Amino acid sequence: MGKKVAAGKKAKKTDGPKKPKSGFMFYSQERRVTLKEEQPTLKITDASKVIGAEWKAFTEAGKQKYQDLAEADRKRYAEEKAAAAES
Repeated sequence: MGKKVAAGKKAKKTDGPKKPKSGFMFYSQERRVTLKEEQPTLKITDASKVIGAEWKAFTEAGKQKYQDLAEADRKRYAEEKAAAAES
């Protein structure tokens, strides 16, 4: 039996692998920690705006580290999805 879901909402998918993260999400997770240390009173919405602006200002070379992590995560997702489809 699944959980009841409020009208208009979809039930969360609990089976299968998690979707791959984007390069921005890898950067955001890493930067959020240091930004919180630098500005502890900064609201999450304001922190997101700062992180987004920093990401937009990055050169392709600056983004490359995070794009590589995203590519590795896409491969992980594809492998886990294929394994889940076999079972």
